[in-house]
Amino acid sequence: MPQIELEMSEEFIPDLLSRRKVCTTRRSIHGKRGDTFTLSTKDGRDYQFRINTVISTTLKKAIDEYHYLDGFETPKDMFNWWIQNYKIENIYEFASNYHKQKAFIHFISPD
Repeated sequence: MPQIELEMSEEFIPDLLSRRKVCTTRRSIHGKRGDTFTLSTKDGRDYQFRINTVISTTLKKAIDEYHYLDGFETPKDMFNWWIQNYKIENIYEFASNYHKQKAFIHFISPD
């Protein structure tokens, strides 16, 4: 299986390893079923993960329906993470249009 680059914040690694987080939502497709990737911690540990499947949806649906699987307690937590992570300055415009934005949910597991 191909080894791909898929960046993710180190903060999510414990939830990925414990299967509390089983997917990651992205604006574009970052791999396909069977692809593997490595996440590294600051202390030098590497962890292998595999993409199980990728589904296409809207960002609003991803936030409303998949937030818990993506490691967030509430839709608001995931919404706010997107605003902070992507440095969205016009929150009103983002909130008015995120139901139209494509999103791709990558279901992943430790390899």
